[in-house]
Amino acid sequence: MTDALPRLLAAVRAHVGDADPTLLADAAWLAASRAAATDAEEAPGPEVSGGPKPDRPATGPRTDAPGDPAPPPAARPAPVSVRRPDGTTPVRGVPLSVQRPAPLPEALALARALRPFRRPWPGGTRTRLDLDATIDHYARSGTLVPIFSRAPERWFEVILVVDTSVTMALWEDLAQALSRLMHGLGAFRAVHTWRLTWQDLEPRLHDHRGHTVPSHRAAQHSGSPRGRRLILVLTDCAAPGWRRDEPWHMLRAWGRSAPLALVDPLPRRLWHRSALDHPPCRAVGPYPAAPTAALRPADRASTGPLGGGQVLPTLTPTPHSLRAWAHTVMRADAEGCEAVVVPPGGRPRRQRDDVDAPSPAAMADAFVRTAPPAAVRLAVLASTLNSFTVPMLKVLRERALPETRLSDLAEVLSSGLLTVSRETGHEPVLGFTAAAQERLHRELTRRDARLVHQAMSAHLADHPHAPHGIQAVLHSPEAASRLPADLRPFAEAGTTALRMLGLHTTSRPTVGGPPPVPTAARAGADAPGEAPVTAGAPGQAPSGIPMPGQAPSAVPARDDPATGFPARRQSELVFAWSRTERRGFLRRLQDYFRGGRVTDGAPEPVGRSERDIALELAHGGLEHLVHQMLDPGPSWSRLWPDDPRQAGPYRLYARYLGGWSRVVMFLGLDTAGETVTVRVPLSTAPEVAESLIRTEAEALTRLAGAHAPRLLGHSVEDSPPWIAAECAHRREEGGPRPRPAPNLRLLLEERGALGEAALLRLGRDLAEALRHAHGAGLVHGSLAPHCVLLPDRGVQLVGWMTASVDGVPSRLRDAFRRDADFEAREAQENLGVTTASDVFAVGAILFTAATGQWAGRLHSGTPRDAWERAGLDGTLGDVLSGCLDPDPAVRPTAAELAEAFSGRPASRVRRERGPFPAQDASPWAPVPPERDRRWSPRREPFTLGGRVTDCHLYEGDGARAIPERNVLVHHLAEHVDLPAEVRRWRAEIEAEEARKAAAGEPHRWNSPRFALEGITVARTADQGEPVVHLKLRDADYYDFLAASLNLDRPRPGDGLTLRRLHLENRDPVHAPAFLSSSLGVIVAVETGADGKMLFARSSPHVAGYPRRWNASVSEGLSGAHDLPPDGSPISFHATARRALRKELGVTAEDRVELELLAFGLDLRLHQWAAFFRAVLPDLGEEDLRRRWARGVEDRWEHDSHAFVPADPDSVLDFILEQPDRAWAPCAPALFCLALVRGAVLRRGGDPAGRLDVEAAMRRARRRHGGAGPAE
Repeated sequence: MTDALPRLLAAVRAHVGDADPTLLADAAWLAASRAAATDAEEAPGPEVSGGPKPDRPATGPRTDAPGDPAPPPAARPAPVSVRRPDGTTPVRGVPLSVQRPAPLPEALALARALRPFRRPWPGGTRTRLDLDATIDHYARSGTLVPIFSRAPERWFEVILVVDTSVTMALWEDLAQALSRLMHGLGAFRAVHTWRLTWQDLEPRLHDHRGHTVPSHRAAQHSGSPRGRRLILVLTDCAAPGWRRDEPWHMLRAWGRSAPLALVDPLPRRLWHRSALDHPPCRAVGPYPAAPTAALRPADRASTGPLGGGQVLPTLTPTPHSLRAWAHTVMRADAEGCEAVVVPPGGRPRRQRDDVDAPSPAAMADAFVRTAPPAAVRLAVLASTLNSFTVPMLKVLRERALPETRLSDLAEVLSSGLLTVSRETGHEPVLGFTAAAQERLHRELTRRDARLVHQAMSAHLADHPHAPHGIQAVLHSPEAASRLPADLRPFAEAGTTALRMLGLHTTSRPTVGGPPPVPTAARAGADAPGEAPVTAGAPGQAPSGIPMPGQAPSAVPARDDPATGFPARRQSELVFAWSRTERRGFLRRLQDYFRGGRVTDGAPEPVGRSERDIALELAHGGLEHLVHQMLDPGPSWSRLWPDDPRQAGPYRLYARYLGGWSRVVMFLGLDTAGETVTVRVPLSTAPEVAESLIRTEAEALTRLAGAHAPRLLGHSVEDSPPWIAAECAHRREEGGPRPRPAPNLRLLLEERGALGEAALLRLGRDLAEALRHAHGAGLVHGSLAPHCVLLPDRGVQLVGWMTASVDGVPSRLRDAFRRDADFEAREAQENLGVTTASDVFAVGAILFTAATGQWAGRLHSGTPRDAWERAGLDGTLGDVLSGCLDPDPAVRPTAAELAEAFSGRPASRVRRERGPFPAQDASPWAPVPPERDRRWSPRREPFTLGGRVTDCHLYEGDGARAIPERNVLVHHLAEHVDLPAEVRRWRAEIEAEEARKAAAGEPHRWNSPRFALEGITVARTADQGEPVVHLKLRDADYYDFLAASLNLDRPRPGDGLTLRRLHLENRDPVHAPAFLSSSLGVIVAVETGADGKMLFARSSPHVAGYPRRWNASVSEGLSGAHDLPPDGSPISFHATARRALRKELGVTAEDRVELELLAFGLDLRLHQWAAFFRAVLPDLGEEDLRRRWARGVEDRWEHDSHAFVPADPDSVLDFILEQPDRAWAPCAPALFCLALVRGAVLRRGGDPAGRLDVEAAMRRARRRHGGAGPAE
């Protein structure tokens, strides 16, 4: 044993290399500790007295002597339930205090929103030693005399007045968290919490010492000798006293001498139900820190009828609301904040009709129908809990529904569906009324019950103990004390949690498992004949419903093995479900299973009991039942919680898993029980939804069901708007019934390339469909395999929402995702789509179908080479080579293509090559007379994950950096020439900004800029490094506003735009200099300390792309800062360093690894930029945020930041999770180049590192789904 330690250390060194003795000692100690703990856990029991303990059994299992003590059983999970002070049934258990969740999930954002209050009070009474003045005086006089100056001090003392009415007991933790937040902000002299109580409906005010304060003197109380108080009143205005005039008179009095705001935790949509039903307005202040009485409505007409009403800011505890109020109070922001008008009488005088209070069932039904989907979902999950507290509800929200907000929680708490029991010294215990629970259980699934149980148990495992936490009871029959608790547990404490609590239970708990899964079929007076589920013991699940860890009970086999239901009876059930409400359908379903038919006729028993029916419905609900019976296939899922259930006359039951994220395709049933497809724009503006639906309706009407689905109806007035069409079906081999037809993309991904016969048939059908569409005046413009449905006969083209009708293009085509692999050159470069563009798409589709290779391979080599590599015969190759010709004038028409596939001689399959005719380039726009007939070099946009951006990378791919010495800038000190119309627009902008400045309104100031007159790239002879030459002229910011932001503004007279005159059909690189008046740098920043990539979202005040995710920092070249006074060349690197300093607070002393990666062009606004990657080796997220908290020079340019792990998968996921329009055009390209550069450096400079990023791109595209059936 003496050499055991040296052998151990030698073995460790062999694996970890050089290691100091301390590291080796720590490793040995940790290994020994873990081994001892493992041995203790796995020991079968105590040793037999007097006998030796062998290292391992000799043979066979160990056999104990008869007198040996039995080994103790392993610890099992123990149930945990809510501690109820008012409970009448005590249980044996151990009291627990589980950690509460954060009452303010957005605390960091709220603290940032209140930063304007850090502005110091300049005229304070305190003084400080002025070192500079003292030294200056000493240098002048020779006498050392200390000189003092006024010291700035914090502006306000905060009084947080918390309403203590019954309903506000639910928000006690919010009040405490808000107080702690303002304490920790460091912006206020002091923060005191006062209490507002009610005595005979009269408000009574108590300060932080408990003393009663006269309400009219709160703003100038003697406890604040320096004045300058800021008063926040936290209340839901639900107490009866708020419906009287007295509290509003009190608020008006406070507002006359201090800034005042009312904070309501409820969502604004619910304020009209409380006493906060005053007329809304938007308040603006005349000067910083003005009292509330000095605020005025932004629209003065809103106070007209009230005559002398006082504006009162009304806030919600959200970052946006608090930020607007802080800017209004401290900066007199012209945008103002939300407010209401309090009339001189106190309360608005409204005539209220006495109405009967709705029944609990009606209230529950109204909540499910009208509340936000997230709030309904939270209530449905909470209904599985027998009783709960507000912190428990927040745990459920945080763990199971992280996408919900605090306003959704407020919706549930203020719904009127809860009962509240409160004992002195304990927090309120909530529970749903019986009617509410019954209604919410209809929306519940078995998965929901498991989700709640797992979420609460996970929180308990992570945070088993905290002082002043959630009061709970851990059930243990060995406990000595009996505690009042709920019999139904909400979580289980696992072995790890028990060990952390210092507890150990050895017997099986008497109460266990998650709460029972309620069934949707319950007995009730309005539903005779419905059988309830028989529940077991308290806290146990009904018999037959499996709990976590149990296998589900077997369901008796039925006639149809595909769905588990008699096939000949499914149409009756579906017809009943599509025509009736849910409860009526339940009755019909029960009658059916009990032997009665839905339609008239003799009953036919099917052998199902009432209990079986209830279990089936509890397992998944009605939608699951219908989805299971119809079985639309793997491409369709059940409806999501937020999805609509009805669109016009159609009941929806399935959602397509692909397609556009903003326009969702559903399957629905009409009143006859037939399946239809329904497309619903869910996340679009009303005008966008209307345009999409009307375009598709016009296209389907013209096609009249030939080679496209037949239109059944549409509506843009309904909520949500919708359009319905016949559902194309395809019968699978061996399948019991036809399913919705798949698209060509799914077929090719599943089966690969098509044979020659199938390919010819597909080409003929596509050509005929295209000929029919073009003859009807339609151009699809976005054809791709997912737009081609394959029913039993022929093909159907779908996805007409962005089609061109009679030569008029859809203005939304660029806003919705397209597949660039199947787009012709003119479509990719925004030169307009024509019938020739559709022919190119058909050729690309057939290439993919013939070769099994995606059409992106067409970019390398000629079409002829592509068909020869695919092994196609000469005739078909000639036809399809004509389709794929880069010149649209050479491609065949759809009619000629159809003739070629039909075997008839085509009059002309491949045209003679020639210049682009005007009608092919843009059939709806006049062609400028000076148009260059030569085709310009192709400027391909950058693509990521199937998305096509408006960014062109002119030079650089990220694999290697462009040295600073190789960027040569030639500056010509002459102002750029502007055309006459641009000069007029510039004069208009200058006059308008001058007017705003004179009126004290927010305005843009002019500053010297540079315009790019030319850019060329050469290569060094030795290493082939790029050498970039740029020629700049003088310009200014107003030149950029007049030109780049008016590219699509028609000229008076001929209606032509700058884009059509100077950019369309031309090489944008050689555009006139005045169009490039905004030249700058964009930087992707990585933090070296924690390995994160920084994304920034531009503020609303930024011109060009407000409220868009953009580069980490961006800065324009400025004649005031970037033109060296000594005549040295302009440096883009110096501009990038200035941007890091101004926007992020990165100083010259910080280490920065800065590399120039590329030069790129924003094709939308025609802006040039230098792309940089900056690594901050010594800084991390927390370091930067601390610096921002202390202030940076240009913080106004961004309103939020996001730090994402800098690995390729995380960065690409963040980019693709945001919608296309959430990004500035060149930001995705910048971050992708930064990823490539990082991958190359990690490989020691090997350019093959870009392959790592490309592999991550493919993974990200698969994670975020492919194209849908009708994009």
